[in-house]
Amino acid sequence: MLIGRIVSLVMMLGGVIMASVQCSTANFGDVQLTTGIDDYQPIDEVEAFDTDQETVFVAGELRNAPSGTEISAEWYYMEDEETYIDGAMMETGSTDFYFSLSQPDDGWPEGSYEVRLYINNELEETLPFTIE
Repeated sequence: MLIGRIVSLVMMLGGVIMASVQCSTANFGDVQLTTGIDDYQPIDEVEAFDTDQETVFVAGELRNAPSGTEISAEWYYMEDEETYIDGAMMETGSTDFYFSLSQPDDGWPEGSYEVRLYINNELEETLPFTIE
């Protein structure tokens, strides 16, 4: 009788643990840096931007994502030491997306940058770029 209760308890705990584990196949596709967006699509693909570029964009596709999937972007300046600039997050399902970073009031510092893309707080892609 005691063994039956222990087995039942183990099975119940196993069910609770399995129910709390979520497995997602969400992923990014066709991610690229661009100077502009037209209907959620990048107008070009670049790795370097001019210092007079008003806005830097990263665009792509979120695939195999259930509704409520959280995607985010974090922008960094990489000269001397890593410096966080800004970030944004959205909840969505499978869709085309873009994030943008506007030129600072005092202009872009020249140098190396990167944007990091996350799905549900897990780093999925890092795209380096320069402003020159």
